[in-house]
Amino acid sequence: MDQSKTIYACWLDRIPSIGTVSAKRLLAEYGNAEQLYRLPEKEVKELSERKLLTAAQAGRLREWQTDFRYDPHRLYEEMTAQGIRVLFCEDREYPKQLRDIPEPPNMLYIRGDVPDGLKPSVSIVGARLCSDYGRYTARKFAHVLAEAGVQIISGMALGIDGISHQAAMEAGGRTFAVLGCGVDICYPTQNKNIYERIPAQGGILSEYPPGTAPCAGLFPRRNRIISGLADVLLVIEARKKSGTLITVDAALEQGKEVYALPGRVTDALSGGCNGLIAQGAGIATSPEQLLEELSRLWGRSTLRAGGKAAGCENTGMFDSAAGNTGTPDRIGGCGGAPGSEQERLVYALLSEEGQTIDMLMSRSALVPGEFSAALMHLCISGRAVCRQGRYYRDDIGE
Repeated sequence: MDQSKTIYACWLDRIPSIGTVSAKRLLAEYGNAEQLYRLPEKEVKELSERKLLTAAQAGRLREWQTDFRYDPHRLYEEMTAQGIRVLFCEDREYPKQLRDIPEPPNMLYIRGDVPDGLKPSVSIVGARLCSDYGRYTARKFAHVLAEAGVQIISGMALGIDGISHQAAMEAGGRTFAVLGCGVDICYPTQNKNIYERIPAQGGILSEYPPGTAPCAGLFPRRNRIISGLADVLLVIEARKKSGTLITVDAALEQGKEVYALPGRVTDALSGGCNGLIAQGAGIATSPEQLLEELSRLWGRSTLRAGGKAAGCENTGMFDSAAGNTGTPDRIGGCGGAPGSEQERLVYALLSEEGQTIDMLMSRSALVPGEFSAALMHLCISGRAVCRQGRYYRDDIGE
């Protein structure tokens, strides 16, 4: 699409209350967004009479025609100055993986790049308040896959999403975040460091125009893009009624392979994953297993030989050596040294009754990232233990 058409299409896309359906109806009638921008006031008022817009929508359209703040060229220049560009479905660079999904986004706003359609991709999604098991597993899978040349797709949420992006970048790989808000907004703010780093090693994408604030109703729809960009969807920890399962539904509708991390039947965070496995999802036992699946889809020549994840030992369920069932002494990049002040503060909060992570965080003065890292290291070092969602000191019996 030429620049002039792009400028006016972006202008139309940003008008509040005029959604995708209304915009398509207007474009079918007038041909392009520039014609709408130049529509006389009399005809704008008639749009509601002709049932093309409501009266409120027509009023908002007129406002955006006349207010200098909403000048199409000014808005476009402000957007590009922030390093944001836009792709349309008909553009050559538009991700080919999305063209064939139900309701592909007509426009994508991007900071950085889009996934390479000639390379394999895996979407990794899961719980925000994940367990140490989930954290370690997400980091291990993302690191090994990225190291092998697999693009990692996720939603930049707290927990599994952010861990997966971080591990992919640490491996020197490519990762892409699909947001439920404008790409000019870092949400959640706790992932600011990840948000700022991703464009240099991948990209941040959204179908929502710049300035769109995050709200609950936008996230389910963006999930179809997360699954649509990938060959395989990997679910790491999800409750039985988790929002993660919306992404699973989208992946199945798109004909994608779905794998789930198995967990103990007593763990609420594994309920969704175990349920998916019971319904026929693949059992994710190791990153190498997913690489085999991708080799079947793409051919081995597209994947690089992977190594160990930085700071992660090949232990537990991921160790190919028989008999090794330990846990890692330390997960690299996840927090301070053992015995740090943060760990001592969190350790002091633990009690005989056992407390949920929410109860502990409400009593802690640490920021969420510091708190989570400290608690994780306490568990890994054996000074704390989690039983059925509650945390205890290591010397407390059941």
